[in-house]
Amino acid sequence: MMLCSPTQLALARPRSVSALAVPYAEDGCSTSGSFSFHAAPKRHVRKAPAVVANVRPAYRRAARGSAVRVQASDQHGEVVLVGDIGGTNARLSLWGTNSSHQPVELMAKTFPTQDHWVGTGFTEVLKKYMAAAAAQGLAPKAAALAFAGVVEDNRCDMTNTPWEVDGSALEKEFGIKFALMNDFEAVGYGVPALDPVTDMVTLNRGVTKDMAPKVVMGPGTGLGAAQLMWDEGRQDYKVWPGEGSHATFAPRGWKQQALAAYAAQQLGGHVEIEQVACGPGLELIYSFLLSDEPANRRGIAMGAAHAKKSSAITSGALNESDPLAEEAVDMFMAIVGAEAGAMALRCLAKGGVYIAGGITPRLLPRLRKCPSGGGALLDGFMARNLRPRFREVLATIPLYVITNDKVGQIGAREYAKKLAHIK
Repeated sequence: MMLCSPTQLALARPRSVSALAVPYAEDGCSTSGSFSFHAAPKRHVRKAPAVVANVRPAYRRAARGSAVRVQASDQHGEVVLVGDIGGTNARLSLWGTNSSHQPVELMAKTFPTQDHWVGTGFTEVLKKYMAAAAAQGLAPKAAALAFAGVVEDNRCDMTNTPWEVDGSALEKEFGIKFALMNDFEAVGYGVPALDPVTDMVTLNRGVTKDMAPKVVMGPGTGLGAAQLMWDEGRQDYKVWPGEGSHATFAPRGWKQQALAAYAAQQLGGHVEIEQVACGPGLELIYSFLLSDEPANRRGIAMGAAHAKKSSAITSGALNESDPLAEEAVDMFMAIVGAEAGAMALRCLAKGGVYIAGGITPRLLPRLRKCPSGGGALLDGFMARNLRPRFREVLATIPLYVITNDKVGQIGAREYAKKLAHIK
């Protein structure tokens, strides 16, 4: 079996994306802990050999549920460790390549963080995982760990757990290189490795320029964001994470202004973009609409209505069973689109704006119903009331929704592969 060389593992240079294009139309229609062993799903990623396909799993379960032992890690090329570390769970996985040089996930485990708050914390989690990997003949050569928080100088002091994670200390402990990164930094590194046909949907075709800045953002539990800038020295993109979602919310139109006033009352004064452009933000918007006078909502049983979780709101909008949910979702998507447009203008993101996270892909059916193909999200991005000159600029910037929910894991994997080659 041939092993893949560092050259074969190198990332392909980013290329233009134009598939599934839907150009912007002026007539927008917005109304306001056990182990698992498996192979990656079939997916084409950029150029060979960086192609994810349906391959034979590196592990399988025996009849009684025990893991079948496999051969040593040299059978899987260079093995790297990938981590997704949040306040609730720490998800770790090992990745290698198969005989066709295709990425394949070799071993995965989720650790509840609360089970490891005492003792050595995250180091204890890693020791358990690395011991299990060694028992299977797997030894990573580098690691990239994505954290839902601020990372500085390869160190992260987590806010929702008592963990203080230091990459330099981990390197001394385990003898391999460790890179700690913000979760949306990992998403950013995953963007160039995505397949433009199967991993994303185009809302605004624009004109993609090679090596131009890119923006990635997305609503989930919070609102993550990062910028990708071309590095001539590395001949690749470097991702710069940020905390711009904590800037002050800038409402557009009288209804968003009323929302800002309501949110300020509920939140204690200052309203951040993130607070109205994430899962809890969608719930806040729905509560705001519920506060309207029943006389203004004729035909809607306002007295019987009550606050809902974001999942129930999106469901009510998608099946059109709840008019308030439809209005809340459209308002929410318009705010997300406006922030995407603002980020695009800040760096002239001619390489494209990419919307990730778990909420937007789920709402695609509603967005695609509109003649523009992008609904309130595209309306917000294009900024109908913005000065014409800047609307013309935004019309040239591609806008995508990422549908591959593994993009962060892919990005951490690609970064770890590069890290393994740094002397």
